[in-house]
Amino acid sequence: MEDDEEWAEDDAVSPTQKAKVLSIKVCRNRSLAHASSDTALEVSEPVLKMLVTLLEHSGSFTADAVDE
Repeated sequence: MEDDEEWAEDDAVSPTQKAKVLSIKVCRNRSLAHASSDTALEVSEPVLKMLVTLLEHSGSFTADAVDE
């Protein structure tokens, strides 16, 4: 995984969008940290559901969300 690749300039991204990206990274890393434990599915299932929701709604948590 290449973390140095930028899709947008830092100053072009709103604080809300930065917070969303950071939150997604935290959830991903938490899931990866539990990958070999007995609770891996229990920890990662809500994260995967959240990620699917974000993909389905173009980055929003609900279908009727207003873009920034």
